[in-house]
Amino acid sequence: MVVHLHPRIFIPKDIETLYLYESLRIIEAHGGYSNIDETEGTTTPLYVLPVDCSDVIRTNTFKGIDLFPEKSCKVLSSLSEEKKLIIALTENQLFTEEEVGKLIDFIKRAHGSTLRESGDPYYTHPIWTAIHTLLEKADRSIVKAALLHDILEDTQVSFPYLQWKFGKRVAQLVEQVTHMKIGSKRFLLSKEEQQLQMEHIERDALIIKLADRLHNVQTLYARSPADQKRVATETLDFFIPLGKKYGINILADGLKVRCEFILDNLKHKDKDKNDTHDHK
Repeated sequence: MVVHLHPRIFIPKDIETLYLYESLRIIEAHGGYSNIDETEGTTTPLYVLPVDCSDVIRTNTFKGIDLFPEKSCKVLSSLSEEKKLIIALTENQLFTEEEVGKLIDFIKRAHGSTLRESGDPYYTHPIWTAIHTLLEKADRSIVKAALLHDILEDTQVSFPYLQWKFGKRVAQLVEQVTHMKIGSKRFLLSKEEQQLQMEHIERDALIIKLADRLHNVQTLYARSPADQKRVATETLDFFIPLGKKYGINILADGLKVRCEFILDNLKHKDKDKNDTHDHK
């Protein structure tokens, strides 16, 4: 019925199959559940739609086509990063390749054609975040939440839909990470307020946040010097001590090395600029 080219890529063999799979994608894009039951030569499509779509998708801004694979952004480098994730998660039998493929497909569809400031497809960021979490703890819920950690803030996917599709534990971790916006332009908090906000954060959620921060720091070269200084300083002053407090030492140490290098590099650049100006 289907011509398989890759574990996650197929081409429908006839027009009926094309329409069938197109319907499945439309249902999923509108917050529903779909499946195909193929038994004894009979194909039965199963569609389940929410009674109130607003409970699972923020319909005031949502456009269903935004979740279609054709709208996702991928290049050769991002496909290579997908492969790294598959290897990282399957070599220790934490996930099957099919499970990883479905997770990757979901975040690609959700983030669509969005690019990072580095020019990379946005979905590569949660891929690296998930890979970095393995440095501290190989846990299925943490990995899933790491892959989905920007979904609630940056896409049209809602918390009820996330909970329904991936389970309560994963959704709660994503929600905790989403609320960890310490020192961002969105929330300007004092150190005391920052500490208070973090009192009830789970260690697993903080692992995801530090993994997220590690990849952000690794790609700071694409940001302005002012942003580099702000993020590196904020990380050294707040996130690294917090990570150490919770025993998340590998990620905290990795962040410390990179942030100190960034600040040292910026200091040398400023010195060279001043020296050049003085000699004019």
